[in-house]
Amino acid sequence: MSTRAPCAPWWPGAREAGESRLLRALAWAEDAVLVLTLGLLVGLGAAAMALRNLGLDGLAWAEPAARQVVLWLVFLGAVVAAREDRHIAIEVLARALPARWEDAGAGFARLFAAAASAAVAWHAARLGWMERGAGGGGAVPLALQDGVMVAAFALIAFHYLLHALGRLRCLVRGRSR
Repeated sequence: MSTRAPCAPWWPGAREAGESRLLRALAWAEDAVLVLTLGLLVGLGAAAMALRNLGLDGLAWAEPAARQVVLWLVFLGAVVAAREDRHIAIEVLARALPARWEDAGAGFARLFAAAASAAVAWHAARLGWMERGAGGGGAVPLALQDGVMVAAFALIAFHYLLHALGRLRCLVRGRSR
């Protein structure tokens, strides 16, 4: 990872904080959904445990729902990691490239990540439509099962596209802060 300061954001309305009002609202919404989902998981587990301790059967649907909520948390965490550009990365080329090409390598890597994420979102949506036609689902509705993949990978693609354009802007215009 480079020790150089990242370049300034490229998108319109960027302020010293580094984001436009719309992107700050999107980040707030992503964080709010993440916190609410975590609260749902904790509340669901606590309710099921309390019912069992009272000698009741508990919630039959709690375990499959909890598994689904954990899946949502994983994908929402990946969205936040992409937004903050903190995904795990193996940047072999970044170490081999000269310093002046660092932004180009990082920009194209993020552009590739955006394209791959968009492709996964597209195919997850297609999978959802095919499963819906087949009538699958079980205890958790298919829209909840497949919707998280579509939404998360689309947001990851969006965030990486912004990061890629920012890095490529730095390459074209020179670094600015």
